[in-house]
Amino acid sequence: MSEGIEYPALPDEVLSTRTNMNISSIKSAMERGQLIINEAYQREAVQRSKPDFRTRLIESVLMNFPIPPITILKTPSGQPDEILDGQQRVTTVLDFMKIDGSFSIKGEALMKLDYDIFSKKKFKDLPEEYQWRIENYKIGVDEVRETDDYPAEDIYTIMNTNRIDMKHEELMKSRYCREDAYQLLAEYSESEPWLSSVAAKRNSRCKATGLAFKALMSIDYGNALPSGSQGKCLECYMERVLRGNNPTPGNVLRAKLQSTLRLLKSVFGDTPSMKIDYVIPSNTKLYSINFYILFYCIRRAKTEYSSQTIESNAGAIREGFYAFVNEHRYDYLENRALSGKAISKRNLHCWDNFFHPLLELLTEDEPTRDERRIFTPTQRVVIIGKALEEEGGIFCHYCKNEIMSVDSVEIDHIKPWSEGGKTVIENGAVIHSSCNKERHHARGEEE
Repeated sequence: MSEGIEYPALPDEVLSTRTNMNISSIKSAMERGQLIINEAYQREAVQRSKPDFRTRLIESVLMNFPIPPITILKTPSGQPDEILDGQQRVTTVLDFMKIDGSFSIKGEALMKLDYDIFSKKKFKDLPEEYQWRIENYKIGVDEVRETDDYPAEDIYTIMNTNRIDMKHEELMKSRYCREDAYQLLAEYSESEPWLSSVAAKRNSRCKATGLAFKALMSIDYGNALPSGSQGKCLECYMERVLRGNNPTPGNVLRAKLQSTLRLLKSVFGDTPSMKIDYVIPSNTKLYSINFYILFYCIRRAKTEYSSQTIESNAGAIREGFYAFVNEHRYDYLENRALSGKAISKRNLHCWDNFFHPLLELLTEDEPTRDERRIFTPTQRVVIIGKALEEEGGIFCHYCKNEIMSVDSVEIDHIKPWSEGGKTVIENGAVIHSSCNKERHHARGEEE
């Protein structure tokens, strides 16, 4: 051991063992419920992304060529084992073996087997010796056991981090799938409002959820992202909000995303980040470029101005934004591999040079927000005393129930501060701390 360095202890137990199973044994274990596919580790279907893969895998099995091993997570007694890695290989072979299945060999994808003989053949069309070859094909199996220090999602992530074909969103899904907040965001990102407005139905579930977290990352830290890649920035953000010292509840993340998307759609239409209204080369990808700008700038506008002001000036904001991006298109649209720091620089440039000046111009005749948002201790005492005098008790302005403990009392604006409400005694009301959080989250605001 190097002097002055204390290395961590490595696991004493063997976490994995190598064995072999034939296809029939895997099929039987799955039919009996002893082996399952865990959706958390399911990647995008190869039918869509790599249609030739399926035929070539069957060809490899028939030729008795080796294919990569699968990884099975061994679970406690009484629970089914889980296929941790290799799900595509297993499901492809089992799909082909279905007697009433539609999967047939694609002749154009064959590399060694004769096209005229095997093209469009299904499992039931093959001679018995060929069927026997598939059923008894032995595939390598790595059996792994999770521990408190090495949970399944970490094992999966470490195994796949350096795989070129492994999408970043798939790794993030496997890592955070057990977190309640991730599950809530994943559920929302698969819903019609998000898919039709932002993610596009052609994207996988992982991609749609990844876009949701990217939008939140730009909302929360779009002016101060680090210099690493977009993927690394996203990983740091998700770790902070999902597993940090003070993780953000899923309902808060969802409410923030929903309220920002609602305002974004009111200004830019039903598909705001897929608008193609720019004078640019036809091969330029807009999708990931203006995505960050729109969520950052609209959310900041919502924080500094009222939603009513933004919506009432939607036409001017929308057309002005298109003209602004056209003017600066080389800065905004043609760099396809932006780092987090570059995204922040572009977000701030758009805010400082378009959104903020325009909104200041549009609102110069409107009353400004009170510079002070928090009620003073003196105001708090007066507002609570007023409530006791008028109501004979302290009753929540929001839920109307009595507040039993002074420690649970908070003071909130009757007319929201975000909509120009003043921080004065006349505009203050007593409210449960929990109701205050709920009220702000419902509007997608911070307390």
